[in-house]
Amino acid sequence: MDKTSFRIFLVIIVVSLIIFSGLFAFAMYENKINEDKIEVEYVTNANIFYTVESCVNKYVSLIVAQDSIALYNVTDEQYREEHGITINNVLANNIKLSGNYSFNAQKMLQDKNSEHTYYVKGYLIEESLMEDGFSNEKIEYGLIVKLDVDNNIYSIIPSEVEVYFDEI
Repeated sequence: MDKTSFRIFLVIIVVSLIIFSGLFAFAMYENKINEDKIEVEYVTNANIFYTVESCVNKYVSLIVAQDSIALYNVTDEQYREEHGITINNVLANNIKLSGNYSFNAQKMLQDKNSEHTYYVKGYLIEESLMEDGFSNEKIEYGLIVKLDVDNNIYSIIPSEVEVYFDEI
């Protein structure tokens, strides 16, 4: 094999390796995108819907009561670690509420891949007595609720859930 043939052979091998590496990287990227995609469906079971709504109402009552220990314990552990949430800053990392609030769920999605993860969207409603009757101020609010049915506990991820509803 002369020098010219060797160089052509070497160029062909290098180009082949580059193409193969690019195809491999693209395949891995596509696989990662498919893993990250969340498949959701609307919750139609009334028992589940109201159980999850009740969890959100308990969470809201902890915020209003400013019970940082209980609020910390109900906030999802992975979320706490990723966002540096501690007992001392858990209140600062949540919506600020004072008064008499309740949560009214309007829409709820269930993650098809995680049987007990729910994306909840609704309104925080402040009930206050005015001179001319009750006033109900509505604040749009959404979060993620994870139920652990084996241990009868739940955890909350305060999050923007609008993106999940946009996918349906």
